[in-house]
Amino acid sequence: MAIKSLSALFMVFALLFQPGCATVSDAESVRGTGEARVYPRSKELVWDVVMDVLGTTSLKIVAEDRDKGVIKAKRGVTGFSYGERVTIFVDAIGDGTETRVELVNKRVVESNTDAADWATIIFNRLDRVLS
Repeated sequence: MAIKSLSALFMVFALLFQPGCATVSDAESVRGTGEARVYPRSKELVWDVVMDVLGTTSLKIVAEDRDKGVIKAKRGVTGFSYGERVTIFVDAIGDGTETRVELVNKRVVESNTDAADWATIIFNRLDRVLS
């Protein structure tokens, strides 16, 4: 009986903690669902600043494509969260003198209200540098 219970418990944890897709191509499904800001800077400059800002966080970059303007990052389990997955889109707009940054933050477990608010954290840091 104990073995069946442990097996069931293991299956529940395996489903909860299965890794999400980490390719740039699957990122398109969440485009348009996140928080966005526009900065009066070139895409190249904004991309570099976004990468610098991510380096100051506990997020790990798992995929990036500068040409497509997509960055995927994640943070694993912490004392306060079961982890988060973050997708960032960096797109030039207009004549290229402005850049739109969109950040989609997904919790590994949606009911986890203690997960980090990466949109606020990252946009606050971007605002200090780019505004």
